[in-house]
Amino acid sequence: SRTTPEGFTFDFGGHVLFPHKHYERFGAMLKALPIRWASSVPMRGVQTEGRFLPYPAQRNLQRLPLRKLVRALCSVALHRMHTPVEEEGAAPEAENGDLGSYLQRHFGRYITSILMGPLNRKQWAHAPEQLTDVWVRHRSGSKVRNVADMDLPRMVRNLLLREDDPGWTPETKVTYPAEGGSGAIWSAVARAIPAEKMLLGTKVVQISFENKTATLSTGEQVRWDQLISTMPLDTLLRSVTDRPELTAKAAGLVKARSRLFGFGVRGQLPARYAGLHSCQVTDADVPFWRLNLPMTVSKGNGPEGCFSMLCEVSEPASEPARSPDELRAAVRESLYRMGLVDQPGLELVSRWEYTVEHGYPVPFLGRDALLSQIQPHLEEAGVYSRGRFGTWRYEISNQDHAFMQGVEVVRRILFRIPEETYGNASAVNETTTPEDVKIAAEPARDPLQQPVSVNAG
Repeated sequence: SRTTPEGFTFDFGGHVLFPHKHYERFGAMLKALPIRWASSVPMRGVQTEGRFLPYPAQRNLQRLPLRKLVRALCSVALHRMHTPVEEEGAAPEAENGDLGSYLQRHFGRYITSILMGPLNRKQWAHAPEQLTDVWVRHRSGSKVRNVADMDLPRMVRNLLLREDDPGWTPETKVTYPAEGGSGAIWSAVARAIPAEKMLLGTKVVQISFENKTATLSTGEQVRWDQLISTMPLDTLLRSVTDRPELTAKAAGLVKARSRLFGFGVRGQLPARYAGLHSCQVTDADVPFWRLNLPMTVSKGNGPEGCFSMLCEVSEPASEPARSPDELRAAVRESLYRMGLVDQPGLELVSRWEYTVEHGYPVPFLGRDALLSQIQPHLEEAGVYSRGRFGTWRYEISNQDHAFMQGVEVVRRILFRIPEETYGNASAVNETTTPEDVKIAAEPARDPLQQPVSVNAG
């Protein structure tokens, strides 16, 4: 997270905590942190052609314009007559096809064309036909799958009763630091680690499997027996000097670049966005795929009497970045059309921009096959690549996933205890979260036999 001179805090994307309830050690770590917490109802949705559809949007089509709604209902009904759809409770399957085909199979051509296709194309910066469908069945923290199915009888009921079918209730709560953004969590963790155990502002530039050494940008060489790396997997592979066959595989890993644009506004958030955490935007003429409202998640993300916005733009990392001036102008113009900037009573008082080259580990077709050609060879050399981009698996890249990957790989190295999260996403993600996510948790028992603290494991 970063805080502007004017006092607005922005995360590197839209982040809230959806801890998996069986990750007791993660919960205990959060509980031990000396920070204050805020909780809020996770109101999210999709904006399409000026209409807001609560999340999951595919279950709230009654908010579409009448012409599109009638066509959508007819399309879904006809599609369901000819296409059997797996039940929501069915267990996740292995990779078996591309996302484009999955969307067509589950939602039909029309819903895919107006809603599901544009959403995924904008988020991943790649066509759904280039993506695997394996991740969509997982529950990465919430009770709803990453891509929720539709329920035609409920859709008709919602339409007749004019009711929404959102993925939250007034009692649903998510937890977030009261101030400092998501970064406050990890800054507090860092402060609990002895300073002599950290070396900041220094890069690993070369790794030798043969000599078991890591060369730093300072010229220093560090020897290792077992190496746990959380750097992006492609960066790790390119730093290896004596395994050219592995280094060559870095080019096959697909990622999306995140361009972040933060705005702090003095004035009142327009009523139509009140209480909203975030919304995805399908419209092709809007460059950002998601609009986040950080001060809805926590008032401590900005000064009193203001609101803030964080716009996320995804680009293929394999292509040149779009001109900052051109993109900045397009983002602001879109916000103007949405009534969020340059309006009477609204004064833009702070701006923040940041580019994350490794924004999203894209679940590209053939991903798991490529990883199976990389990770075993790394581990044979004593190198364990873990974390959001270390595993390159979006479905286990939340904050709790990444933390527990670290805990579990240490247990594996020291005690030969099999890892639970890495390589087992289906099982860990099927353990869903209670509606009221609490940071309090009982300390986990493990072979370290130490009291749980923020720097244990």
